[in-house]
Amino acid sequence: MGLYKIADLPVLAEVSHPRCIGQLEKYRLAQADAEISPLIRITVTQKMIDDYREAGKDSEIIKDWSVEKQRDEVEYMLAGACFYRELLSYQGMLLHASAIVVDGKAYLFSGKSGTGKSTHTGLWLRHFKERAYILNDDKPAVRMEENVLYAYGTPWSGKTNLNVNRKAPVAGIVFLEQAAENQIRRLSPKEAVSAVFEQTQRNLDGKTMLRLLDLIEQIIKTVPIYHMDCNISEEAVLLSWNTLNR
Repeated sequence: MGLYKIADLPVLAEVSHPRCIGQLEKYRLAQADAEISPLIRITVTQKMIDDYREAGKDSEIIKDWSVEKQRDEVEYMLAGACFYRELLSYQGMLLHASAIVVDGKAYLFSGKSGTGKSTHTGLWLRHFKERAYILNDDKPAVRMEENVLYAYGTPWSGKTNLNVNRKAPVAGIVFLEQAAENQIRRLSPKEAVSAVFEQTQRNLDGKTMLRLLDLIEQIIKTVPIYHMDCNISEEAVLLSWNTLNR
């Protein structure tokens, strides 16, 4: 059990497997802050892990349940799901995206699995060099704070484990689709709601779902949201950068 600060919120996490423990470490609160009361509590029990196995026998994550690593991965996933569900009570949510920061502003590239999100932000890193860093490569948190949308690094960052314990204001969100030629257009409000909803946590009860929908509405009013047909090239980097900074 440990006390952490994730997305600017004190979080008490009760986990027992190596991956969760290791990923959380950089978010641990200093001993001097040990008396802070947590706003979010994450508890993953062995029963929860076993129940997941029973409910999802065909899942890729539990193909070989005899291997301890599979229990480790399930705990990591369940802990993240718990955090992001509770985050909705604090004007925050999960967005499946690769989030890169350039010159202090966050740019989030989202889309279906395999569309090249990490590859695209990798090209941004190569282009902007020391001006840029990856905030979170798979599951950044976003939170509205005083009418500004911020992106946060979190311990849950997919297979690459690329995340840092920082935050940055969001300059824009781009939904990628692979294509031979690069094109970008701003989404209508209706399209933006659908695109964001598709790439966040959706297995929620009624009250929590209303919070999510309200937050998505605030987000699309706050930051520009685009769709981009994208190939893997320097031209794609420049098109997305120039569009988001017009």
